[in-house]
Amino acid sequence: AGPEVEAADEEGAAADSQAASEAESAAITAEAQDEENKVPGETSSKVCGFCGVGGVGPDAAGTEVPESGGLSCSDLFGYVQTLEDGAEECDAVVLAEPLCCPGAVAAQQPAQDNF
Repeated sequence: AGPEVEAADEEGAAADSQAASEAESAAITAEAQDEENKVPGETSSKVCGFCGVGGVGPDAAGTEVPESGGLSCSDLFGYVQTLEDGAEECDAVVLAEPLCCPGAVAAQQPAQDNF
């Protein structure tokens, strides 16, 4: 192998090193952007699961929830978006699901066999 092969090997190594450096730089930039986009106090855990995917029933949206200080089902739904699943406040709000959520009552009652 002559000097030409050695020069080619050095160029290849330099290109590999540059590619690795660029990839590392991109990863650092992406990580910095993720940090920048985070809301203070935000965590990666699940949000409180009040009313699930269906949300508050249209008939119950304005219904005042007993012992809530005058809050409606819609008010509670907005509030739970700020709570973590499993938080004490979340567990308390979830108690209003039968009143506010159309699918919650059916989900909580055992299936009836029609014989």
